[in-house]
Amino acid sequence: MSYYRIDLVFRLIVAACRMNFVLNVGRRLLSKMRQCSRLRLLYGLCFLLLFIFICTPRRVAGGAGAYPSMHWARGRNTPWTGFQGKCHLPPSPKLKPVNHVDDSLDLGSRTDVKTCTTWGAPIMWDGMFDPDVYDKHHIKMGASVALTVFAIGRYLETYLMDFLSSADRHFMVGLPVTYYVFTDAPENVTGVNLKAGRTLETIMVKRHKRWQDISMMRMETIADAIQTRIRHRHRYVFCMDVDQVFVGRFGSEALGDSVALLHSSFYNTPQETYTYDRQPNSTAYMETGDFYYHAAVFGGTWQSVRNLTESCLRGIMTDKRNGVEALWHDESHLNKYFWLHKPSKVLSPEYCWNFLNGPSREIHVKRLLWAEKHYDILRS
Repeated sequence: MSYYRIDLVFRLIVAACRMNFVLNVGRRLLSKMRQCSRLRLLYGLCFLLLFIFICTPRRVAGGAGAYPSMHWARGRNTPWTGFQGKCHLPPSPKLKPVNHVDDSLDLGSRTDVKTCTTWGAPIMWDGMFDPDVYDKHHIKMGASVALTVFAIGRYLETYLMDFLSSADRHFMVGLPVTYYVFTDAPENVTGVNLKAGRTLETIMVKRHKRWQDISMMRMETIADAIQTRIRHRHRYVFCMDVDQVFVGRFGSEALGDSVALLHSSFYNTPQETYTYDRQPNSTAYMETGDFYYHAAVFGGTWQSVRNLTESCLRGIMTDKRNGVEALWHDESHLNKYFWLHKPSKVLSPEYCWNFLNGPSREIHVKRLLWAEKHYDILRS
């Protein structure tokens, strides 16, 4: 029997016990009311309040359910409370930040979601940070950011202009940014008007026959660009998919040594739903993990991103030699990497939200949205 069925049975037993208690109290109250008619109204009101009090589910501190379900993590049973509850790390030290500005985070400001990981990385949600504090810190430190994006084939004409124009309005405002556009048609990247402090470079890449190969081999391209260009100019790198649009601040609070993004389709679901690669003969194989990360956004210092892309590339090439392809291609390898090498900062789904998910009470601000997909045309 799964942990979720055990949890359901347990909840039903508790509910039955509560109801039995209420019925016993109710019988005594009815007996009293027959003896004294003037007390009927008072007893009736008391009975109603008691019924509400007994039958309403209680919450433990931090917002987690009183009887949390379970999941299998790291080979042992540990309580799973989804994203209910704030940071439960020991009082000191609470975080292990690479940027000391992360000490300014208010981890207790959001009691409806988890605000830190078990290894001391913050999970960034709206309301936890002061944007001005982060911006002033990174401006003082002279931070600059490289943003890599691939626009190959029809992805260029369909998505690139919206991606770049929205990034110019919302991405790392106040910091120097260089957009590195990898494309098979650099001559078509024209008409882009950028703000002061923003530059754009196009890098020619060849077009693969299969979109899966384009997705996987971007790891090699990014690693090469970091080695030959980016590391000489920028401390931080973010790598993003082009079929997205910025709609709100995506600021310096997202900078860190190694930055991963919670997938918006799995951030509040049980771990058994995560689509890890389950093929034992794949280098991306995972039985379990911490979270499910989205490859549409990842970043960090150039050293960390280079290590990630080179590691994923090694796994991809090993699988190719063995005739294996990971379930979700580069995303499967990225999840394996972050399982073995924990990110120092995790971005909430605010930083890449799928509009098809509909509204969510945990998402107070949307910063980056998936654009409408046209895979039947784009990948033909």
